[in-house]
Amino acid sequence: MKKQLIGTTALVGVGALAASGVAHDAQAADPLKLTIGGYYQTSLEYRNENDSHGDPGANRQPFNIYNDGEIQFTASTTLDNGIGVKARIEYEADNQGGGKTIVDERYVDFSGSFGDLRIGGDDNASNAMHYQAPTAAYMMGVNTPTFAVPLAGGNAITSYPTTYVNTGGDAEKIIWFSPRISGFQLGLSYAPGNGPNDQQAENLGDSQPLLDNKGKGAQNNIFSVGLNFVQTFNDVDVAVSGGYLHATLENKTSANQDDIEQWSAGLNVGFAGFTVGASIRLSNNGTQNNGDSTTWDAGITYATGPLTVGFTYLHGNAEDTGGSDETNQGVVSGVYNIGPGVDLWGGVKFYEYNDGQHSSANENQGYIIAVGTSLSF
Repeated sequence: MKKQLIGTTALVGVGALAASGVAHDAQAADPLKLTIGGYYQTSLEYRNENDSHGDPGANRQPFNIYNDGEIQFTASTTLDNGIGVKARIEYEADNQGGGKTIVDERYVDFSGSFGDLRIGGDDNASNAMHYQAPTAAYMMGVNTPTFAVPLAGGNAITSYPTTYVNTGGDAEKIIWFSPRISGFQLGLSYAPGNGPNDQQAENLGDSQPLLDNKGKGAQNNIFSVGLNFVQTFNDVDVAVSGGYLHATLENKTSANQDDIEQWSAGLNVGFAGFTVGASIRLSNNGTQNNGDSTTWDAGITYATGPLTVGFTYLHGNAEDTGGSDETNQGVVSGVYNIGPGVDLWGGVKFYEYNDGQHSSANENQGYIIAVGTSLSF
């Protein structure tokens, strides 16, 4: 689930850390305790889009049923010296196919007065600390949605446009978050590679390990920094974020390849039930020329009792050979909480993809109507 609204755990981040001093005796007061949680979501969707021969929507079923979910295992304790220790493993609820593992994020975490140190497969620091524009039903939002995903064809902008700095995904990395001081928090992360390491490759049945992802054209040594600020001023909640990522190119396969650089920023303001905000990402997409992209979104939501409604708009532009591709997307959606951990959601998404060379295979427009459920446990 992506971060978006003021008051969510993502906005609070990892700032609430146990105050601790370092003692010589690091025995746990209690053994690690295992808790199980997760979520499961469904979506019923009808779409109307370009579906003539050669169009992205050709030969597609207009009505379909989708689902998504995770089972999350967390083992945690607090040592006698006050340091928190946690291990977390997330399993996808659906078979990933193609020999892919069903394990998603997985890491060990130590927290105390020094901040929060995490080692394993998780989002980079900039990604974790970013705030996108608010969306009521984020499941079908315009910024990395789970459901109601438009078909982009061969457009330079994918079906998942985003303002999150996401190079490296859940590759193994070291992540550190500082304590939150006067509303400010800093995050740093480093990943040796942009994909499975040797051990993971072998576990996936790869007969030729990836040599720590140092193949031709690979992006390695991925550094990320994130900074955000969260504070309340006279009943007005403010959250601001900024991020940067750099990845080093190994063994060029073409003259146009380059190191990856990405920047992001986000702002959310909440007052009297309303949340308004916007975010942006700039990326060179690992190219020297004809590869830069800009993606931004803006939105507003209103929450009253168990109901949240809102509108969010996203625009993306990406340089491509022969011209620039772009997308414009908007979603009107709502969520209604009918009980602890049980939400009903729905909405309508409108979208268009335009190709710089006006190829019908790379252009699409239409709308998607979706309704669904979200269960958290």
